Amino acid sequence: MEKKVLLVDDEKTILSVLEQVLNLEGYVPFISSDGVEALEIIQKEKIRVCFLDLRMPAMDGIELCRQVRAMDPDAKVFALSGFVDSYDEGELHEVGFSDYFQKPFNIDEISTACRDSFEALAKLSSPADLETPKK
Repeated sequence: MEKKVLLVDDEKTILSVLEQVLNLEGYVPFISSDGVEALEIIQKEKIRVCFLDLRMPAMDGIELCRQVRAMDPDAKVFALSGFVDSYDEGELHEVGFSDYFQKPFNIDEISTACRDSFEALAKLSSPADLETPKK
């Protein structure tokens, strides 16, 4: 079973660090620097765990979260931002974020969120639902 994770941030350094760490932990990271490209990835791949920057050009993390939720209401979606304090925690949860991480974040917390998310998703669905779709 491939454990795919979508990482969306317009800061390349953050994407690189997250991609390397999650890859080493056995996850299959997909990266994007904007929300529009991220939607294209989600439409091609069955990704159920996402980490989204809140402030990005073209499409912000709030709108991207709404669209991810519309496609998969059970997806685990996390906000990443240096501006989380600018958002009301209730608003983030109302939009559909499972939780949020303030930059600079603790990489161990991101790893734990991934692990916990896949464990929760495994309880909701059959193992085949978490596997790579056949083309």
